[in-house]
Parts: sequence; C-alpha cells; structure tokens
Amino acid sequence: MLHIVLCDKNTEDMSQLEYTIKEILNGKVIISKHNNPFSLMTYVIDDAKGNVDALYINVDMGKNQNGIEIAKHVLEEVPNIKVIFTSSLLKDAVDIFTIDPVYFLVKPYSSDYVRDSIYKLMNIIQEEQADLITIKSAENKGRLVTIKTRDIYYIESELRVAHIYTIDNLYTTYMTLDEIQNKLKNNFLRCHRSFIVNSDKIKKFIKQGFILFNDKFVPISRSKSKEINNNVRNYIQMS
Repeated sequence: MLHIVLCDKNTEDMSQLEYTIKEILNGKVIISKHNNPFSLMTYVIDDAKGNVDALYINVDMGKNQNGIEIAKHVLEEVPNIKVIFTSSLLKDAVDIFTIDPVYFLVKPYSSDYVRDSIYKLMNIIQEEQADLITIKSAENKGRLVTIKTRDIYYIESELRVAHIYTIDNLYTTYMTLDEIQNKLKNNFLRCHRSFIVNSDKIKKFIKQGFILFNDKFVPISRSKSKEINNNVRNYIQMS
C-alpha cells in the first residue's frame, strides 16, 4: 500500500487531489495532508519515521514559502521519498528539475494526469525494490541492511565472512556467496570460488580477470574462464 503525503496551502485543491488518488487506487493508500512545511516535516520525520513513498507538494506555498525548497529539506531527511510538484502555473515547471521530480501536475487537476503520475510513481518504486537485496550485517549483531544491487562492484569471500564492495560503502556479512548470489540477478557473475562480480561495473576483461570502473581487479578462476568469456563477451571490451 502506498503512503503519500500532500502539501498545499489550498486545502480545497488538496482535498480534490486526495479524492482522485483514492479513487484511482481504490482506497488502497495512506494519505496525510498538510498546509504548511512545519506540519509536513513533523509528520514525515517524527510520525511516519521516514516511511513515506511520495510527496505531492505545491510550488507556491504562500508567505514567501517555496515548495521546491521545502521538498529539498524533506529529501535531506528522507532521500528515498519521491516528489511530485503541483502548480497553477505552467512556468513553474522550469524551476523544479533541480531535484529530479517524478512528475509535474498542473491545476486544475485532470484525473488522467493524476493517474499517470501514480502509475509512474509505482513503476519507479517497483524498479527500485527489484534492485534491492537485504543482508544480515556482521558488524551490527545480525542487523538487516538493504543494499542497492546497482551500487555493488564485487563481493569477496574471506574466511567465514563475505565483503560486499559498493560505490560508497563496504558491507560485511556471515552469509555465504551462494546465499548472496541467490538474491542477485543474472548480471552478477560467479567468476571465482571467492568472488562475485557485477558485470555492469566491468571496464576491461583480461586473461587473469576483470578491471572494474573503480580500477579494482577481480580474478577469474581457470575453471570459470570459458563460461565467463561467453557471458560477458557482448558488453565488455576484450583485451
């Protein structure tokens, strides 16, 4: 079930949008309405604990308050929230793309465009969920950690733990490589008994292994070389 927050100084417009969204989703949605940034931030951070899928916010919030700047503050606290801007003025669309919104709705609301924004929102969420894996962290007493698979460069098994190297972080887990690989898509290759590599991160394929875009080297075992060669030939540069 989607969890959506609406923010608009015009409560009538906000109620109309709420009604339309509920009608599109057959009532299977949680909606919270706010007419000022303080109420919005309090709800998103303190009440919902950041568990909000989307924010529909009007660009003009009155009293020199700008919906774009408010949305930026929300994103600083909840980076994964999806933002849809609304406005009575088409010219406001020029300024909204500094934060890569999902959609821009012009008032008065058309149910077709609201429906389009909902479908686009749901598609993005589904794609992101398909790109996530959850592991048990070795550093935090088995706490569950969610990782975007697109951020993973490679995974290395060492003694009783596996190290997952991503763009920004290193995660360690007691899960085996087999257990991790079962959670991953086909673009992850088991190139060695101790390594799994993300084929989307491969810059060059050499005889002994891979050079990744972060300039790290991942080896290929002799027993895997022919299989790996066939799997990656189509989209990495041979050397």
